[in-house]
Amino acid sequence: MHGIAPGAKLLFADAGTGDFGMAGRIIALAQAGADIIVDDITWPTEAYFQKSYTSLAIDNVRSQGISYFTSAGNSTAVGSEGASDGVPISSWQTRELRPMECPDWVVVEADVAGSPTVITEGYDCVDFDPGAAEQAYDLLTAIKSDSAQFLGSIGEPMGGITTTFEVHFYEERAGEAPHKLAALSPFGGGLPGIFGAVDVTSGTQVRMVVVRTAHDPAAPLPALYLGFIRGGDLFSERQFLGDGVHDFVGSTTFGHGGSGSALSVASLHWDDPKVLRDYSSLGPNLLIFEPVSLTVAEPSPRYETPLTVTSPQIAAVDGVRTTFFGNPANDYRFYGTSAAAPLVAAAFALTKEYAPQVSTDEREALMQVAALMNPKGPHGIDNNPYVTAGFSHENVFGAGLIDAPGMLRLLPIPGFGDDGTYSSTHNSITVSWGAHIGAPDEIELALYDVGPAPEAAVALSADDASDAGTGAVTHAASGTSFGAGDSAVSALAASARAPLGDLVQTVTLPGTATSHTFTGLTSSRSFAVTLTAVFAGGATSGSVLTGLSTAAAPAPGPAPGPGPAPVPEPDPGTVTPITDQISRTGDDDRSWMLWAGGALVLVGVVSMIWVSVRRSRRDGRGSD
Repeated sequence: MHGIAPGAKLLFADAGTGDFGMAGRIIALAQAGADIIVDDITWPTEAYFQKSYTSLAIDNVRSQGISYFTSAGNSTAVGSEGASDGVPISSWQTRELRPMECPDWVVVEADVAGSPTVITEGYDCVDFDPGAAEQAYDLLTAIKSDSAQFLGSIGEPMGGITTTFEVHFYEERAGEAPHKLAALSPFGGGLPGIFGAVDVTSGTQVRMVVVRTAHDPAAPLPALYLGFIRGGDLFSERQFLGDGVHDFVGSTTFGHGGSGSALSVASLHWDDPKVLRDYSSLGPNLLIFEPVSLTVAEPSPRYETPLTVTSPQIAAVDGVRTTFFGNPANDYRFYGTSAAAPLVAAAFALTKEYAPQVSTDEREALMQVAALMNPKGPHGIDNNPYVTAGFSHENVFGAGLIDAPGMLRLLPIPGFGDDGTYSSTHNSITVSWGAHIGAPDEIELALYDVGPAPEAAVALSADDASDAGTGAVTHAASGTSFGAGDSAVSALAASARAPLGDLVQTVTLPGTATSHTFTGLTSSRSFAVTLTAVFAGGATSGSVLTGLSTAAAPAPGPAPGPGPAPVPEPDPGTVTPITDQISRTGDDDRSWMLWAGGALVLVGVVSMIWVSVRRSRRDGRGSD
């Protein structure tokens, strides 16, 4: 975090002891003042087909304007043999399980009087073949010897589980019945999941069997998800690769990493950010049931139509330098989506510091707009390796590689936009804005005549006119932000769905400028001003200020009399010599202005009057 956002204040919380406990930690972080939360946790007790407690807590804090990022997971494994070559194979799921009779070699045990006892009835198996044939197992080819961690979930709501199932693994042996390696049991207690490990040996064929030990015959046949959260790379091939209609393989984002509650982060090579890590988990996810409820004891109902959730949402590099991860020897890099997720959170923290007035939802949207996802371009992610396997770009690396400078360029320039002000006379407008911390090279201004000013905008009261002298009154300006690659004209025109107006004046100022006066303008007109910060390399961002108006033209002077009006002698203590600061006011006023100390002398054709000069303050009434 501090490598990217060194000024960020860090808060810490452990992940609890399960789905419900983690939800409590998330709420506690929000109560402690966290603006951005990031985790790299997947709890097996979370649901796959429903938002469970962690997702619910994330939804809660995000509704408060808190951003939440999570690692997508490191569960993808890519096949290397046969039809599985190049295909992500570490998960299998079906939209509706197909029951069939179990083979004789499937051994099911039950606890009878405290002792495991083989039973021969009351159960069936799941058919893995999506076609007309039936097969009660999927065949996996092991190419490494190690332990694989299995994670599964039944498509029934939390608290409303009617189906009990086990997952068995059997090793094929020549001339013998398949040898049972492991039998994994579900969590129970109203939870839909199952979790456990199986040890496999390189060079063997492993049969994966799902045994349904209890179910409600009146309930719909449930969906089923089976995956390896770790160890999927122990296998080079699986027999059934899905039909893309009922059965699917390869999706591995799980729980809140795939429910759409958090922004899930994929992982790219640190030394080649155009290339996806082959272990980075893939989407999409399927939500069949409404979120678990904290207030209603009944199981959540089904959605009318299941929701397909795109995940992950964004990508970042891993391989961050550390002082403690030394494996392989002397590498000292932190790998995986666990490393990528905090990098995204840190980059996002910069956007909050840079433009705190922009809402979290807007900044999250800009983050995805700015991301580099151009599969064939020189700057984006080089390719999607799983296109032929049916995975869209969005379900592989989300919006693409996070681009911190790009995000900042898309944000409104500090001081531009809503906090812009202007003061106006009948023939001039002075625009002011705050200094830009981004240090642009130049600031380009353009003034547009939008049309006649509203009557209320130009009608100064008698007091205003008296106090202001020249009619200059300070106003707030309405702002519309635009970002990199946009022109000021297109930004406002797009937002208003109308032409911006007639271009009147343009000016280029130093990047440190904070105000400018446009002169020689027509009275009683509405104007818009575009402020564009131009950075090295041509990047731009800025704002369009609207609602600017010139005042009505001053009332004509007194009618000609028998002679010029007397001019009072100025106070000797305040008179200064008349300078050569002479300027024409504009074509609509044929007078000359001569500044003489604290007085303004208007020299007309036949008359002369004395006017006290006051400069308006922001409220248009005070004098300096």
